[in-house]
Amino acid sequence: MCFGNDLYPLSTPQGAGRVLRTPGPSPAGTVTGLSSRGFPLLRSEDPPPEGTDLVSEDGSFRGRVQRIFGPVARPYLIVQPRRPLEPSRALALVGQRLWTEVRNRAR
Repeated sequence: MCFGNDLYPLSTPQGAGRVLRTPGPSPAGTVTGLSSRGFPLLRSEDPPPEGTDLVSEDGSFRGRVQRIFGPVARPYLIVQPRRPLEPSRALALVGQRLWTEVRNRAR
């Protein structure tokens, strides 16, 4: 119920202003380079939270979001792999799109 007018409503519709994420993998960003420690750097428009696991398009694990920094509109993500990457494998990731991993956990 709303006791206002069209210009000044006294209540807002449910869910207004919320961003709904669809279930399933969503794009985390594109690898743009490597950090000084050799970790992949991603540029993202809709960054996942820190600690999110990321996979490549074929579903292989690439790492976990360690840190988010930079401008709010398109921040950078540092992705920490499980093991240190060889330089040739790390450079092969540049230009690839990474996705958030979807886990099916029974609770």
